[in-house]
Amino acid sequence: MTIVNLKEILKDTEKKKYAIGCFNVVNYDSVKGILLAAEKMRSPVILGIAEVQLKDVCFESIMNILRFECKKVDVPVTIHLDHGLHRDIIEKAISLGCSSVMYDGSTLPLEENIRETKKIIELARAKGVSIEAEVGEMTREEKDPQKLEQNAIPAAYTDVNKAKKFVEQTDIDALAVSFGTVHGILPTKPAIDL
Repeated sequence: MTIVNLKEILKDTEKKKYAIGCFNVVNYDSVKGILLAAEKMRSPVILGIAEVQLKDVCFESIMNILRFECKKVDVPVTIHLDHGLHRDIIEKAISLGCSSVMYDGSTLPLEENIRETKKIIELARAKGVSIEAEVGEMTREEKDPQKLEQNAIPAAYTDVNKAKKFVEQTDIDALAVSFGTVHGILPTKPAIDL
């Protein structure tokens, strides 16, 4: 099956009313294991690598593995840059074969996030790459692991009105929102308010 962009996969999930997993990978074993499970379940899948992981993983190497292994499976796969913070990394992700990129401008004021996201959209769409963006900063363990151990980081929630304005002004393919989850490996059970 071919590598597809995020927009294509999300159209199918919306039409058929199912969820799809996005799994960040860092090596051959994680890529292969997730692809084998996706094939066994006959499920499309999103394989991602977050910018923060690139300090420990060679981007070119993991992308070579992803492109090679994804072409061998018979389910749709999206190769996704997760939480891209810098334009040069996003450009590199696109040139290396990511079919989807996330621009994370969530720490910026809303208007600046909108402006910067539009620049990334122009870059991505010119190459047929989907764009996800984020409004409302997610709590992350890597920001303050000591507070997390004490369960002292309050959950963050995306403001619905800001999210609506953001989507209307950017026309992104997917929106990441915060609904009380915490990113990272946690020493304690998070309190999620659904």
